[in-house]
Amino acid sequence: MYFIFTAWILYWISVCSKFFVKEIKTWIVVLFGMALTNDIIGTWEMAIRAVGNGFSWHGIVGYILLFFLAVHFVLSLLARIKRGIWQIRFYRYSLYVVIFWTVLLISGIPKLKSLL
Repeated sequence: MYFIFTAWILYWISVCSKFFVKEIKTWIVVLFGMALTNDIIGTWEMAIRAVGNGFSWHGIVGYILLFFLAVHFVLSLLARIKRGIWQIRFYRYSLYVVIFWTVLLISGIPKLKSLL
């Protein structure tokens, strides 16, 4: 679970910093990559702990969100390299993904006791 929280913190820092910096810097893309890596590890860890519990809406939505985060990372690369329309798409997409992830993270907190 620590990887998920670390990923969420890195993701928030990178999303908020791009609004202050006003452009996609290389270090922001690196933060996105670190957040995605932590999220992949955390999702894998939680999937191992949840073996035998079957599928839940939280798990299915979590995998969908992981896909969105991967797309967001690719968008950050395109926005950094190509700029233009890719930066606009990146900014629009960022807000939706970070809100979606925050809601999903908060909805999973009550389940944390059963995993620990």
